[in-house]
Amino acid sequence: MKKSFAKSFVAVFLTAVMFVSITSCKPSPEKLIAGKWKIEDFKTNQPIPAGMEEVFKQMMDQMKANSSFEFKADKTVIATMSGVASNGTWSVDKEGKKLTMTDNQSKKPSDANIEELTDKKLVLKMEDGGQAMTMTLVHAK
Repeated sequence: MKKSFAKSFVAVFLTAVMFVSITSCKPSPEKLIAGKWKIEDFKTNQPIPAGMEEVFKQMMDQMKANSSFEFKADKTVIATMSGVASNGTWSVDKEGKKLTMTDNQSKKPSDANIEELTDKKLVLKMEDGGQAMTMTLVHAK
């Protein structure tokens, strides 16, 4: 009986140690976000005027090709939208659910809800005056 209990105890103990080791190795949101990201998809709740769908698609394709976010480990960010770069700072709340970027010129912070965050994908949702936008970013290669 004692051998069986000892074996069971050791097995449970080793399982618990492995679980703690695996879960404690999960990178922080800051470490996952740090790096250069490209826009993969962009959605808005604003309707596209009739007859402008193709023009909108071309604008979106051009924006995606010429836009990126480079989140640096020192909490600075270079946001390039349609080829125009601006510098600022970034932070993530304690829960890892909100990303705040502040432009160095305007000093105005912009908040985005983090809908999904992995080492390969970052989905941000922003709302401003009834307009909602969802941006899917992927790590730049």
